[in-house]
Amino acid sequence: MKKILVVDDQKNVRTSICIGLGRDGYVVDVASNARTALIKLQETNYDIVLADVRMPDTNGFVLATVIQELYPHIKIILMSAYDFKDYEMKYEGVQTCPKLSKPFDMMELRALIGNNISKQKPNEIRN
Repeated sequence: MKKILVVDDQKNVRTSICIGLGRDGYVVDVASNARTALIKLQETNYDIVLADVRMPDTNGFVLATVIQELYPHIKIILMSAYDFKDYEMKYEGVQTCPKLSKPFDMMELRALIGNNISKQKPNEIRN
């Protein structure tokens, strides 16, 4: 089973994503901030991290940069209700991450997740 970590400071967003993806058969874990996410990443091998851009302790681009350095096999999807352009100039290396504008439809999220999991190379897939 594919494992997904959802990082968002808004509980309602975490809950709805968790329920929606859980119904699809994914193992979904949640974190309310980047610090908790990094702890969970040390404990569990995730396939995808879905991270909000604006969070109280840091932003999703910083978190994505750290994840890319420490866990290069993990695919990252960034989501935000704000314009990504405010951050993209500052965090050029993260521009390759798929981005999802809030509010989004679960079908759109499912498609992004499916595309990113299918792009994993065999040696990147971890159970």
